[in-house]
This record gives sequence, structure tokens and C-alpha cells, in this order.
Amino acid sequence: MKKKTKTLILSIVVTLVLILTFMISYAAFVYRQTGENNQQLVLGDIYMHYNETTTTIDIDNMIPMSKLSVNTSDEKVTLCVNYLYNTYGAEWNGLYGDLVQDQFNNYSNITGSFMANDATYTNYCGGGIIKIYPAPSSSSKNEYVVRPINEFAEPIEAVVPIRTTQILTDFENGVLTEIDKAYFLENEIIIDNIKNLEYFEFLVSGKNTNTKGSILYSIQLAEGEEPVQEGESILNRIEPSFLRFRLTEVNGDEETILKDNQVFDSFENANLYTSIISKNTTNKINKTYRLYMWIDDSVVIGNTSEANYSMEEWNSLYASVKVNVNGKYVKAEPLSEKVKSKLGSEGVVAVNTDGDLYDGTGEIREYRYSGIGNYCTYTDGENDYNMSVEGETCPTSVCQIAALAGNAIFSNTSDGVLLYGSCADNDGTELPLKVEGSTPIDSGLRNYVEFNGELWRIVGVFGDNVKIVKDTPLTNDIYNEETYTSGETTYELKFTTEGTKYGYFIYNYPTEGYQGTNLNDWTNSGAMHYLNDETGNSYYANNLSTEAKSMLEQATYNLGNVSVDNDMWFVSGTAKEVYEQERGTVICGSNVTSWSNENNCNIWNGNQPTWTGEIGLLYPSDFGYASNSNNWSTNMGDYYHNGGSLNNWMFNTDTAFTWFLSPSAYIPYYVLVSGNYGNVGDDYANRNGSLRPVLNLKSQVMTTGGDGSYSTPYTLIIE
Repeated sequence: MKKKTKTLILSIVVTLVLILTFMISYAAFVYRQTGENNQQLVLGDIYMHYNETTTTIDIDNMIPMSKLSVNTSDEKVTLCVNYLYNTYGAEWNGLYGDLVQDQFNNYSNITGSFMANDATYTNYCGGGIIKIYPAPSSSSKNEYVVRPINEFAEPIEAVVPIRTTQILTDFENGVLTEIDKAYFLENEIIIDNIKNLEYFEFLVSGKNTNTKGSILYSIQLAEGEEPVQEGESILNRIEPSFLRFRLTEVNGDEETILKDNQVFDSFENANLYTSIISKNTTNKINKTYRLYMWIDDSVVIGNTSEANYSMEEWNSLYASVKVNVNGKYVKAEPLSEKVKSKLGSEGVVAVNTDGDLYDGTGEIREYRYSGIGNYCTYTDGENDYNMSVEGETCPTSVCQIAALAGNAIFSNTSDGVLLYGSCADNDGTELPLKVEGSTPIDSGLRNYVEFNGELWRIVGVFGDNVKIVKDTPLTNDIYNEETYTSGETTYELKFTTEGTKYGYFIYNYPTEGYQGTNLNDWTNSGAMHYLNDETGNSYYANNLSTEAKSMLEQATYNLGNVSVDNDMWFVSGTAKEVYEQERGTVICGSNVTSWSNENNCNIWNGNQPTWTGEIGLLYPSDFGYASNSNNWSTNMGDYYHNGGSLNNWMFNTDTAFTWFLSPSAYIPYYVLVSGNYGNVGDDYANRNGSLRPVLNLKSQVMTTGGDGSYSTPYTLIIE
């Protein structure tokens, strides 16, 4: 008998309506609900219901507001100044010791103590903006001054301020530690304005004694009804993008923020939060949520050309927002098991304990995705060439380098993928698309997942954990500053490179206070700190959602050296051989300064064999195994001679020259990097490449939908 698979939508919709009217010079919001207080769905042994624990909530005098504000009272400013002095002394890492670029484009360290008196701390604690820039009267390029912006005019010779800082921006994105933040909030030095708002509270509860599937429920926002009005006045709905939302979960006296400062361009399919009631849950689960809403302080009201709304328009505005809690029965399954079930299809292959393609006998070491990604086909009139590409658009032409045996082709665009100059400068030939069109051919490889609202790809399954890599490297707009400070060490981090699609980051370039022995030591590198520090300007560690963080597994990364040809910078080993080298543990002697086979060691003296953390980079062997299995026995340094770059989903010419995790075994300041031609080599750690973050997911991470394709990636949730 065919089993029914109809999706079950739970009838648990509640409406939250906000009415905006004009009262003197303020807007008053009124929250009202419609519908029953207790709605329930019962289906066999699965049930779930929704409760409103409040009836009517009024928010008076609502005007555009900021999420955070600074308490500028003398008492709080003094408390803040004393805290900074007692914690950091005169050399607080938020304003001191940065590597800066002066007006002559030279890099050097700020000299002198800026905290000789409390003027700067006082201004900072009072919410003032501080700028750091070259001293205008100094003949030395190494002397800098720090002044509050309202007390110092910018010197003419400073092209741009070297650094600008302010307590609120540092609180959300900067150098303040979690301890700093907690102290500032608890002592009301920083005020969380949203906590002072009224909220809409509701309860979701249920149990699920089914042993095969979970209940997936989503908290969604939608447009509510227009308010009932009297007379002939015309009301207009406020722009959704001007509203901000916070969702919290309440457990006793503790309130945990699940989503914060959320904004929607429209309320069509506006999903705020998703969770599950796991299978085989025999005891009732109760979840209490609170929803906060406010108008962002970017909204300008007034009778000027810069205003979003005139005073007259503001008088007629209203907001009507409906909160829907929708649920469905899903057969969620572990993502790791989903991948394993695809063995032999969609790019999934198994590797045996010897590092070779699994043939059905012996043991499986891991499961991987192998083969070409979506590709475009180009022709020289006689032969066809496939190029793996990202996204949904084919470049109209590519550059074929004749010296590379006709096997390596490159996107002939302004993305900087060629070693230098134009295609002609490289003795290349432009090849057109074989078939007119712009959509890449679907290779059938299915390893896309949606993680943290971004597109990532599955590298493989290792034990019970799924390893994923960001689909594309970090872009230029992610990190605007060129240095990164962790503790007392400042790292030069980023090259300002125009005309490239992705940012060029430095693996490791400490400028002072470096504690490591070798420049290729990942555990002390700027790249490691940038990706993992939660107390600095990290893009990932500080900006992963609560849900994404709950999926992360602390993993042990291997840091063994990978051998390269002594006469060239290319790797001299196959994917299988490189895999073993990455996992070596023999420490080199202190007198070993360069690699030779006689050294019989795997780890530079001073480096660690392993590192335990959350966010790393790809191994070079990951890159080797991502190629078609018939390339696994090829020397990875010679990939471009054997078509490796054309049959590897990790490689396309837009993502060339990317850092790997592994140090080079040649010299202790070299690190492995992918080359423009799809080969693997090494380079100085203080030079530039792109960063492509890697992480491991917990075994409890489930997939509830999607097919792994670019357009429909696997959706993830954790039980």
C-alpha cells in the first residue's frame, strides 16, 4: 500500500496587529491579537498547540529608536572609565598598538601611550567618536595622535583617518570582550533599549511520540489587516524595512535572544525562526517566546527632501503585522546519513582506509563529494573544454593557455584570475561558449547546504560529522580594516586589491608581540584569530546566528607539513600521500631550517601537531579528493597538466589562489595555497590569498528538506 506523504500544516495562526496613530509629536503603537487564545492540532500520537499568555499590549510614544544607547550621566561615564583603566591600564587594546598605514602608505605601529590621561577614555565612555591619524606637525612617519573628533581638526596631509572608534560600534562589532559587554549592560553603561519595550509573549508546546519524524514549526511574520478607521481619512502602511524585530526564548528568569535586529523587505514568506519537536518526545515540550518590535532610528521624519516621511505622511501611517506559527510533520534525517545514502550518485564516493576509492571490500574511511561542479563548455573549433563555475551565469569567453597542454582555461574577466595582464599577455587564446547561452550545465553533483543564511558545500562525512566549506571565499566588503588585533598582537590582515571578486587576506603577518616560533604556525596566525575570535572584529565568530552556533562541533585539525619539490613551489605528492603528511606527528629538531627527506619529521619545531577549534580552512588533500577519482593518483602539483582543474568542484578560476590549512615542509614560513592553474603549491605566509572558511557540524544536525542543488540546498536544523 502506498504511504501518504501529505504535508500537515498546523492550524495555529495568531495575529498581532500594530496600529500607528499620531499623538502630538509621537506615534503610539497598540498590539492586539485576533483568534482564539488556545489552538491545538491533534493527529494520532502527535500534537502541538499555541497559547497567548498576554491579552493586550500597548506601546506608547513609539518613535524611531536605536537598539543601543550610551548612558552619558557623570556616574556611568566615571564607572566606565574606571573599569577600562582597571582592566586594561593605559594600553587598552581597543585604541592602542594598532598597525596603521600612514599618509605615505607605509605600515608602522602607533607609538606612545594614548591613555596618559583620562580624556580619551572619558570621551569614549561618553559615546564620543575618536579618530586616530598621523600627527600633523611631526616629521616622523611613526608618530600618531588620538583625539576626540569634536576636539581636533583633521590634518590636511592625512588622506583618511587611520582609525575611527566609538563605544557602540565596538560593542556590536569591535574589540569589546563578552566580559566587557556583560559589565556595561549590567551596570547600565550601555542601555539595551529593546529590553525596555513591551513585548508579545506566546507559548508553543507539544509532544511527538512518533519514532520516525519530527514536528517542524516556524514563527513567521505577515501583513495584518488594515485597521478600522472612521471618516474618510487615508491610512498608509509603514515600509516593512523600517521595522526591526527581536525574538527571545524565556526560561524562568533567563531570556535568551534567538533573533535580533531582524529586518524584512516584505512580509511575504518572512520566516523569523524555525525549530522542531524531535521524534520520540514523550514528555510535553514547552517553549515560551517573546517578540519585540521597534522602528529603526534610520527613519527620518520631517518636511525636508532627505526625510523618509513628511509630518503629514507620518500622521497617516499604520503598521499591521501578523504572527503565524506554522508547523508540519517532517521526516528529518541526520545529514550524515543523508549523504551516505547517496553513495554512487550525486557525486558521493567512499574512500577506503588506504586512501583509495572504496570498491565494496574492506572498511570505509570517509565519504566525500568528488567530481566536476556545474560547468560551461567552450570550444576551439575542434576540441571542447569544460570549466567549473559558480553561480548561474557562464562567462561569455575564457582564456586557454597553450603552454599548459590545452587543459587549463581561465575566466577571462577583470576578476584577476590570470597571473598577470590579459589573455594575450599570457600567450593565450580566447575561447567562446560552445553553445549560445548563459546557464551552466548541471553536473548532477548535489552538495549545497544553507548554513547561517549563506550557501555552503559539503566536503564529506568524517565519522559522524559532516564537514562543510563556504561556497565562495570572503569578499572585499566583509572586512574593511587592514589590521586585526587579538590580545596584545596586531596582525596585518588584508590587502586592498581593486578589481578582484574576492578579498585577499594574509595567512599570518604579526607586527609585534608575536609569540609563535614559525610564521606558518596556524595556532598563532592572524587568519585563525580572525575566523575564531569572539572578542574582536571577526566576521564569522561574531556574526554566526544562535542557531548556526548551536550546530558547530569543536574539531581537531591536523597541522602536519606537506612536502613540496625543492626546486619549485609545487606539491610533490598525490591526494593519498598528502593526506598522510597532514596527519604526521614527528617534531623536527631545532636545527632543522629547511626540508629534506633525511629529516624524517612532520612538524616544524615550535608548531603543534593539531589544533582544536571551530573554524579552519581546507586541507590540500580535501582539494585533491574533490577531483574526479581518476585524478587521485596524480601529483597535485601537476594538476593543470592532467585536467585536474577541469574536474574538481572545489576549483574554478574565480576562487583560485586560496589558502589551505597546512604548513609547507620546505621552509617554516611557507603555507600551502591553491594555484591559478588548479595545482597546489606553497607561498610566504605574509603574502595574500583568499580565505574560505571550513567547519564541522554536530552529529545531531538534521536535514528537513532540499535536494542539495545550487537552487535548492539542504536545509538544516539540530535536534
